[in-house]
Amino acid sequence: MNSTHTAESTRSGNFMLVIGLTVAFIAYYLAPILGWFGIEFGISGPAMSVFWKVVAAVIILGFVWLFEKRPLASINIALPSEKEITWAFYLWGLSMAWYWIISTILPPVQSEGVNTIVNLHPLVVIGVILTAATVEEIFYRGYLIERFHQLTGQRWVAVVVSCIIFTVPHVQFFGLSWLLYHGFGAALLYVLYLWRRNLVAVMVLHLLGNLPILIPTFASYF
Repeated sequence: MNSTHTAESTRSGNFMLVIGLTVAFIAYYLAPILGWFGIEFGISGPAMSVFWKVVAAVIILGFVWLFEKRPLASINIALPSEKEITWAFYLWGLSMAWYWIISTILPPVQSEGVNTIVNLHPLVVIGVILTAATVEEIFYRGYLIERFHQLTGQRWVAVVVSCIIFTVPHVQFFGLSWLLYHGFGAALLYVLYLWRRNLVAVMVLHLLGNLPILIPTFASYF
């Protein structure tokens, strides 16, 4: 009786995990999915991505809260400690050191993706930076890693899946050179998340890593 009940509970839990992951993917990629059906809203590109990422965050967090009936701490959203924020700054410094060393050896050629962002209005770029640092962490690190881990029982599988899904669109938008100049910084996001288990601290690290793009943005605008 107990074993049967446990098996049913496991199947029910796995079903909810699959539903949740499906909802998260649909939410995060809602704009291109709607585009496949010919539904357009007139604005595309990085500017519109700010809106769609906010929508995705609302849907994912709403699903956790209302349907899974779990706290946001289940995807490691919690107030970070001073030490966790300090480590975010340390790792940001490390990623900047890596970028400086590689850029000194192999000066980067500005990609089409970077040009696209730099030529946006500064307020739009700020929006892109903020939503990238928050919503990407909710989706790629917080939700995907935790729920894939629960579904598969293997954290390394969850990390690999998350890493692939995170890397591919960045390479598509910024080019393969993104791996050389920013791949190390992206890896540090995973290091901090898996080590400290605090998504807000990782958001801070992600935000710090994206802020330098404001320099050429303001330079080109003014």
